[in-house]
Amino acid sequence: MMDPSTGGANAGGVGRPGPGSTKTGGAVGEPPRMGERRVHVLVTGDVQGVFFRDAAKKQAETFNVTGWIKNLSDGRVEAVFEGTDYAVDRMISWCHEGSGKAKVRYVEVREEEPKHHARGFEVRR
Repeated sequence: MMDPSTGGANAGGVGRPGPGSTKTGGAVGEPPRMGERRVHVLVTGDVQGVFFRDAAKKQAETFNVTGWIKNLSDGRVEAVFEGTDYAVDRMISWCHEGSGKAKVRYVEVREEEPKHHARGFEVRR
């Protein structure tokens, strides 16, 4: 969850896993895959009808991030980003600004275990 007192960084800080987060390998017996990260993001604000999802897809493709993004019925945007630590950090940072017409008020970031099976980045309808 976001900590407003830190100017928008998540509790673990952008680039660092939050409490209880670990980096492990995929299947049982695989070595840990350091440097890979998956986050689940909820973006609150004026983020629908302003090309937020399409712009996020372009950013994700630029940074070779896999995952998906979709509008929620409550006006928020939900996304999952998976890739290198650096690439995922860039996507989280981008979410704080969004597309040119977006007015982002709040970004919630939850760390998840990487799944390593996504291909590309999808805008879900």
